[in-house]
Amino acid sequence: MKYFKIILSLLLIISIEFIFNSNVNADSLNNKTSIYMWEVDDINYSAYNDIINKLNINKIYAYVGTDNLDTRIDYEKQLLFEFAKENNISTYLVYDENYEDQSENLSRIKEFIYEIKRYNETANNKIKGLTIDSEFHSLPIYSSLSTSERKSLFNSFVNAMKEAKEYANSFDLEYVVCIPVWLNNLDQDLLDALIKDGSDYVQLMNYTKNNMVNNIQEEVAIAKAYNKPIENIAEFQVPGPHEVTDAITFYNDGIDVANNKFKEIENNYNYSKLSFSYHYFKPILELMNNLYDYSNMYEYELYPKDINNNSLNVKNVYLKSNNDIINGIYIYNNVSSEYIIHFYGLKYNEEYELVIDDNNYELLDKKTIKYSNGNRVLYDDAVFIEKEINNIAPKTDDIGIIEENTNEDINEEIKNIENPQTGNNITFYILLYIVSIFGCICLTIYNFINSRKRFNK
Repeated sequence: MKYFKIILSLLLIISIEFIFNSNVNADSLNNKTSIYMWEVDDINYSAYNDIINKLNINKIYAYVGTDNLDTRIDYEKQLLFEFAKENNISTYLVYDENYEDQSENLSRIKEFIYEIKRYNETANNKIKGLTIDSEFHSLPIYSSLSTSERKSLFNSFVNAMKEAKEYANSFDLEYVVCIPVWLNNLDQDLLDALIKDGSDYVQLMNYTKNNMVNNIQEEVAIAKAYNKPIENIAEFQVPGPHEVTDAITFYNDGIDVANNKFKEIENNYNYSKLSFSYHYFKPILELMNNLYDYSNMYEYELYPKDINNNSLNVKNVYLKSNNDIINGIYIYNNVSSEYIIHFYGLKYNEEYELVIDDNNYELLDKKTIKYSNGNRVLYDDAVFIEKEINNIAPKTDDIGIIEENTNEDINEEIKNIENPQTGNNITFYILLYIVSIFGCICLTIYNFINSRKRFNK
């Protein structure tokens, strides 16, 4: 009986320790999250897809510049936006210009809004809104201003945001404003006006890790009062550049530590419209690359054309192997006026068959695709045929040379970046906890009965 007591105590301690110290994943948060993307070209979509799933992301804030969007949003950006659309992710564009003269700032923001409106008129992958990262407090002149002058600048900024929001909303665009967490100390009433009338919601640059919960109490209170969304941003930049220190960034702590902090904030405020954001994609990707090997994941672009070299809009095309099916992302490159089908996540040394499930088209010859050391160049020897109409074939230069890679080990868990055993482990330890409690109850009853027997004797 002595050893039974010891075993029960140990099981109880182990189960409690595991349950209460398990890392919080992003999907345990009440709301989905978002991520900033300052670099939007040459994205590894295998890694990006894993990040989206692990962090439970449904919004991206992408920087593509602030003018001439018709030419700036090239194939790479369209691919990013189309991926977002296919994965039910909303796309917002970032405005990052900064002016002392807020009338000039307003004018530039309106020009940017109109550029987005024009882009959306013809785009399949429409932009949901924009976020204003125009930090008046970072202007060189700001440090030399008196308190009253700073308030005056803040007031001009709020008035500009009110007018810009109204203009954006007139084109069905959401208007988001990114702010620091100390503006309540500058002027509480102006902060109230900004949240209420100058934005659809604000994002909070909550970058002091040791006080993240208390930092945002005034902003959350205002958002609650007006029943408006509010978003908390965590920093992940590498320490060093831009005066970023370990007191600010979670880069050396890791994503799970940030998610734990998000959950702490969420539990503290208990506000259903409070959500969380990661700043930003590049350091998050670096953290993922430290955990997972994406070097043997490849991408493939197909250019369907008829025999007269006319680009064709073929749908329902996918790659099929013995272990996997990879669906395409369909892009119309408005710069080259070509339809392109983009595939990502092809595994090293695995053979894929190109399949078309489109009533208007069929394959004339079988097409297989395989990345391996012995097949470093993939030739375009497949031919499509449009039923009873035209023959079509892929563009001859749709695949380039794949550099030799001798590492043939493929991480089979690459598609699920979360440890698939985590949920099972938690369930196991919860069961262990229940069993331990039950054992303790039984032991207590047993001891009580024995004590009664001894008493009766």
